[in-house]
Amino acid sequence: MLEARFLKKGTEMAKKKKVVRRAWTKDDLRLLKSMARDKQGVTRIAKALKRSPVPLKPYSRERAALARTEMEYSLTEYWLAEAEEWKQLRQSAPFKGRIANRSSDLAETIKL
Repeated sequence: MLEARFLKKGTEMAKKKKVVRRAWTKDDLRLLKSMARDKQGVTRIAKALKRSPVPLKPYSRERAALARTEMEYSLTEYWLAEAEEWKQLRQSAPFKGRIANRSSDLAETIKL
């Protein structure tokens, strides 16, 4: 049957722990980045930041995704500028003259 300890009235269940979320400061981010660059473990970083390891992983993933999108955006801008530069170069008169000279030079070498 049921034990006496389960039948007692007035026993209370454990209270739920209140979750406290602290905002990330610039110093926290600086320390996180430097320790991550040094390949230090999550638990060591968590102790240094006085946080639990649980919020470090999602936050780090979020920051990495943000950095990745910024890098992709900057690469896209670079290649678009490069394409525009090549387009302007192809449309310039000296470039067209060089292509014409090269094709006539090729035609002459084939005839020989």
